[in-house]
Amino acid sequence: MRRKMIIIKCLNGPYAGVERRIIGTPIDPMELLGQMVKKGWGWKIDYTQATKEEMFEWFKAEVASRIVRALIQDRFVQFMDQRWQLKSGQNILDLAQKIEDYIADSGFNITIVSDDANGLTIRTVGPENLNPKQN
Repeated sequence: MRRKMIIIKCLNGPYAGVERRIIGTPIDPMELLGQMVKKGWGWKIDYTQATKEEMFEWFKAEVASRIVRALIQDRFVQFMDQRWQLKSGQNILDLAQKIEDYIADSGFNITIVSDDANGLTIRTVGPENLNPKQN
């Protein structure tokens, strides 16, 4: 029987191309992804071998981390009818929390549609499309 795991690949920086397999270890996804945001590194997470619990925990941290990274990089974050971008003098963590709350309060399941030079776009999905998009 295969062990369930998350596979995270660093896309740039000194570890570009390196994959880390996280198998049932007590790694805090927010801590790991937060460090990657601080260093300006991009990542890709493969959820195909994850348990539902791992997928939920990691995807929640991934969305939060991508929101903060987009705001730091002066890119927009878009979800449903709202589009946010950090304004001069605005607290980044307050805005990130406001965005996360808006998404959570929507009651919808979500996926990351794009995260590129323009911005981060998050969309709603039906229950049949709950697996996070690989991007």
